[in-house]
Amino acid sequence: GENKESLYCLLEGVEDVETIVGVPEAIVPEIKMVFLGVEIDLAFVSLELDVIPRGVDVMKPTIFRNLDDASTKSLNGVRVAA
Repeated sequence: GENKESLYCLLEGVEDVETIVGVPEAIVPEIKMVFLGVEIDLAFVSLELDVIPRGVDVMKPTIFRNLDDASTKSLNGVRVAA
């Protein structure tokens, strides 16, 4: 099952999230949801950190340490757009 502290579970508990579906098998893992009537496809990466520090720099190669291919592709989307 889902970790109770996962992003999916946290969003599932938000009253304004009308529907939510996780798509972990997608090329880039994503969460599809309707939030306050707005459809959102949210790409995400699960990092091996207990706490994400403020100002984490996704441009640094060290962020890719221990990531699977799908997570690396997800972060690369952010890096290419920058």
